[in-house]
Amino acid sequence: MKRVKVVPVGMLKKYLSETVTANSHQTVHQLLDGLGIPADLVAVVMVNGRQEPKSYLLQEGDQVKLVPLVGGGQTLVKEKMVA
Repeated sequence: MKRVKVVPVGMLKKYLSETVTANSHQTVHQLLDGLGIPADLVAVVMVNGRQEPKSYLLQEGDQVKLVPLVGGGQTLVKEKMVA
């Protein structure tokens, strides 16, 4: 069975707590489905140090790093002042 190494980053570790190996000859999107990771949470897919689309077909020996969306900041609310 041909394998790839999958490395989750940041909040994606809640879905995959450590580096794992998975089957090659599937797309990154199929890999995410199989691992139970929502594809819309993955902002960047790095394969062997290069950014690839989720449609990328994984090959034996690939190292896949999954980088999540990054959010943050603060919403400011303008309060109405009553005299």
